[in-house]
Amino acid sequence: MGLLPGQWGFFLAMGAVPELRTEPIRVAFHLAAEFATAFSLLTGGIALLRGAV
Repeated sequence: MGLLPGQWGFFLAMGAVPELRTEPIRVAFHLAAEFATAFSLLTGGIALLRGAV
């Protein structure tokens, strides 16, 4: 979907998010916001390229 979700996927796969154990709810909301941002940016970019905006 893009680099933002890819980066988080890499961090999670490598175990580089220690907050996942100490603050799982905060990290879950943060990840949801990051994925929503990535989706919105991609959707807006595609719409712009197609001339819908």
